[in-house]
Amino acid sequence: MLYLVLEFDRPPLIAGFKLQMLIAIVLPLIWLGAHERPWSRVLTAQALLLFTAGSMIPFAHNNYAAYFTTRMLFSNVTLAISMAWLFAGRSAFRRFYWAWLLVMSWVAVFGVTHGGRGPGGFLGDENDLALACVGAFPFAFYGFQLLPGWRRFLAGGCGVLLVLAVVASLSRGGFVGLVAALVYCFAVSAHKLRNFLLALVATGVFLALVPQSYVDEMSTIRNTDTGTADTRKFLWATAWNIFKAHPVLGVGGSNFNFVAGEYTPKDDPRWQTPDYQERNWSGTTVHSTYFQFLSELGLVGTSLYAVMVVGHFRAIGALRRSVRRRTHLPREVRNEIEVYAGALAGGMIGTLAAGAFLSAGYYPFAYFYTGAGVALVTWAARPVAAERQAAQVSEPG
Repeated sequence: MLYLVLEFDRPPLIAGFKLQMLIAIVLPLIWLGAHERPWSRVLTAQALLLFTAGSMIPFAHNNYAAYFTTRMLFSNVTLAISMAWLFAGRSAFRRFYWAWLLVMSWVAVFGVTHGGRGPGGFLGDENDLALACVGAFPFAFYGFQLLPGWRRFLAGGCGVLLVLAVVASLSRGGFVGLVAALVYCFAVSAHKLRNFLLALVATGVFLALVPQSYVDEMSTIRNTDTGTADTRKFLWATAWNIFKAHPVLGVGGSNFNFVAGEYTPKDDPRWQTPDYQERNWSGTTVHSTYFQFLSELGLVGTSLYAVMVVGHFRAIGALRRSVRRRTHLPREVRNEIEVYAGALAGGMIGTLAAGAFLSAGYYPFAYFYTGAGVALVTWAARPVAAERQAAQVSEPG
């Protein structure tokens, strides 16, 4: 919990001590001495991804950038493994849920009051703030849908803050991620009619209150052949050229920035202008998680990331189906599992959708959601198994 506050909210008095790395080092050492250490193929994929990034340090064009990327992944992976262990219990996971939602809500408040920018670090940019808030929004959505009493309204209030922060960021990638997360939440939740009516009301209120500048900015998403959209396609073509030249392991973590100028498309008629051909593109980010992985960690890194993501959705989906079949489970337990499962799946959907337009492959969100998913599946299996055993005992003969 302390790591989440330090890493995302960055309290001014203690943020400079960088205690996050110390926590990321100490937690795995404690984990080694634990009696029960939940594991999953998604954690194996994370560990192998970390190894892949580290193996490229000696061969990268910029060794320090590759080292720094490996260090970020080390923190992400060790925290994900620790989360799978520390939150593998009902009360522990409940604390994580609220800690994450409140930490992200504070990030949202900071963004709304600071022109759409985050509190610093990897959350300093408007797009990065939007990505963080988009991933947290499903936590608020499902809490508002299914939690009882004051907790429902607290979750709903957090959801409003998160949406306001996405609006304040003016991030088009954030808008795409928010829409994707909303579509998932409305489509998958059991209360279809209620969600449809809620969506109509929320859309009307949103359009009535959102500033015209935001509407104008989001409308430019349709312009795929001009401005920044065309620049993104140029950079993606550059990343594809890098991937073709280094298909197995890429050029090393965060090294697209340093080699992009050597791989820009020279002969494509779409970009035969001085703005593209005479500019030095080195130092430019690729603006896509997927092209980032393809160019920097190659087919190996991209495949491992895909295994992590697909494994997460498969595990969450299997859990939700299992719980819905266990009709004798206490309703409170069923609702709570549905809140957490929906939040982790929706959070990943929003992160992946926004990540199509942001270089966020080494940000912690996807790693944390998958680590928390392992914890959720671990503890949720206990009441499901107990219910199954009770049903077998009660059967005649």
